[in-house]
Amino acid sequence: MKTGRTWGGLIFLCATLSLASSAFASYRASPATVYRPDVSKLVIGALSGSTGVSPANAYLAPSPRAQDGMKTQPPPRRLEPSDQILISLHVSPSDSGRIEDVIDELGFVNLPLLNRIKLGGLTTTEAEDFIKKRYVEEKFYRFINVAVVATARSYYIEGHVLRPGKYELSPGLTVSQAIAATGGMTSFGNEKKIRLIRRGRDGRIREIKVHLPRIRETRDPDLQLESGDVLKVPRKLW
Repeated sequence: MKTGRTWGGLIFLCATLSLASSAFASYRASPATVYRPDVSKLVIGALSGSTGVSPANAYLAPSPRAQDGMKTQPPPRRLEPSDQILISLHVSPSDSGRIEDVIDELGFVNLPLLNRIKLGGLTTTEAEDFIKKRYVEEKFYRFINVAVVATARSYYIEGHVLRPGKYELSPGLTVSQAIAATGGMTSFGNEKKIRLIRRGRDGRIREIKVHLPRIRETRDPDLQLESGDVLKVPRKLW
């Protein structure tokens, strides 16, 4: 009896081991259980910026913060004719000063001792270094602090337009564009009697007549505005 039970136990154990071995072999042979990502597709997808990237290769995509850092920075502003600038010169507590000037049409300003120097085309930092270098090289000072600040370019529209006031001047802005930026004329605005008030380099004020219908018909030039210009739109006389 004992011998029969022993043989029965051995047979049961062998059968169990055989089934387990077959199941393990079947698991290893099944391709569905093995994860083999296509690396070439993952890399190409990440480089092309295609959507639908699976979580497995999400680490290949740059973070939003990294993408922001890759954006092109705007070029620095450079000084131009008609720019109003403030130049501070400091040698000592008893020897300092501030000069307000307007860059002329050739890009020059006037400074004490140096007379006319060209700052047009420079950034404010480059202008500071240039002025400091000139004062030291020409032996006016052994050391000097210089600060250059360019005020915002702006123009003004007064009278019978929808939104009169002060506006920021963008490069190439014309009279007709400036009036359109206010929302246009009111029903009382006289578009044939507009006046452009402009202060020249010599300090004299010029008055230029503007006839908007002629500009639309290309019979008159559409003048470009300069910093500090004032457009005055009068009321119709009916």
